[in-house]
Amino acid sequence: MMKPTLLIVDDEKTTREGLRAALEDRYDVYIAEDAKAAMNLMESENFDVLLTDFRLPNEDGMKLIARAKSLSKPPICILMTAYGSEELAVDAMKRGADDYIAKGNADCTGAETAKSGG
Repeated sequence: MMKPTLLIVDDEKTTREGLRAALEDRYDVYIAEDAKAAMNLMESENFDVLLTDFRLPNEDGMKLIARAKSLSKPPICILMTAYGSEELAVDAMKRGADDYIAKGNADCTGAETAKSGG
């Protein structure tokens, strides 16, 4: 059985690599360092899950999620941020995010919850 595909978008290499290492057993992991690289990947591949940082160079994660949701086969979109706040979480969900995790909690439970539909 094929593993679900996951695109991790974060401008911090240590975060990208740490998440890749934590998730590659369960997902076919791709990484991008900014929204432009992420969109290029999403236009050529169908991803099951998009896990993006809120703070990205040039375009924030919420704009990236909005663009991802306009694709013909949109991925489950999870926003992660070190700058977690209730307001940001609510705003992210209103704007199309399927889930939200604070970076300190990026232990994949968000992705697992979203994939299982619960």
